Amino acid sequence: MDEETKQQNQNISKDELVKANENLSSYLNPSISESFKLPVLKKEEPVAEEPFVSENTGAIPAQIYQDLEQAVRRSPIVRTYKSDVEETISSNHMSSVNIALAENKRMMERLNESKTAEKKDKINYTIIISAIVLVILGLLAFLVPLFLVNKKYTPVVAVIRTSPIITPDSTEDLNLEDLDLTRIPKTLSERVDQQSIKVGTVRGIYLTEQNGTERKVIDINRFISLLKFNMPDTLARTLKPDYLFGMYNFDGNQKFLILKIGSYDNAYSGMLTYEVDMWKNFRDLFGLVDPDVALATTTDPFADVVKSFKDIVIKNKDCRAVEDSRGNILLLYCIPDKETIVITTSSNTFKEILLRMTAKQTVSQ
Repeated sequence: MDEETKQQNQNISKDELVKANENLSSYLNPSISESFKLPVLKKEEPVAEEPFVSENTGAIPAQIYQDLEQAVRRSPIVRTYKSDVEETISSNHMSSVNIALAENKRMMERLNESKTAEKKDKINYTIIISAIVLVILGLLAFLVPLFLVNKKYTPVVAVIRTSPIITPDSTEDLNLEDLDLTRIPKTLSERVDQQSIKVGTVRGIYLTEQNGTERKVIDINRFISLLKFNMPDTLARTLKPDYLFGMYNFDGNQKFLILKIGSYDNAYSGMLTYEVDMWKNFRDLFGLVDPDVALATTTDPFADVVKSFKDIVIKNKDCRAVEDSRGNILLLYCIPDKETIVITTSSNTFKEILLRMTAKQTVSQ
């Protein structure tokens, strides 16, 4: 009888343990089905004396089973993001302060990375600019000496001149290749007006052109042709190759032209004939201006192109000159010796030329 009762109790205990295990599994692994409902555990009077028996673990005390059942009842069934975060914070022993510090640390790291990248970019730009500067300096270091060497050894073409009629204090060469040949008279006049030389000095201005491998001063025939002078044949044929156009600085830059002749008689008669065209020919070259032209009447259309010359004496030399109504010399010419004609705009200029001619003759003797 006792054995049968004991066997029945064991069977009951096994059935209840299986049911408890199933309920426990359902609590720990809830179903996603919407029809799932928590089973209502009925409060039964615990059997204090009789333990529950499992097939694998044997008997489980009633008190432990009750604690396990209460734990299952208290465990949350729905997991939320908040619970996950709290669980994570709890498991990693973190706090909101630690999270803020970690976030701040990440921001500082990003800022440092940005500054590092910017610094690298600046370094790259500096390297590129430095490289460009070094290349330019290298080119200059190569080209400058080369330029200086070429300049140093570039042959200078000397201008071939004959012995000057007078000795000027300075000279200037004008290359015909650089000039407008249609306005040579005005070009020479403008060049003189733009010059700045010491008072009392003379400067000779020469027109030059390339002649083969040499550069020479153009001869008198070429000079007269460029100036478009309308000289009488008797005068043109007696002219020698030597001549000098220049300026004398006294009361402004005064222009002059010195010609050498082969026959005094032909030169004298030719100059008298040439007086009709002299004012017109020298107007652009010397920059001649007649202050009395404004007073000329319409009955005298040639007042600005034809001027009357009169005899004057300068330094005991017979000269011919054009004067204004107040007696100021506007244009004069003189044949001081049998080999020279001087044409200028001022008696002071003629005196200086005469003085230098005398000095040169004295030195040559």
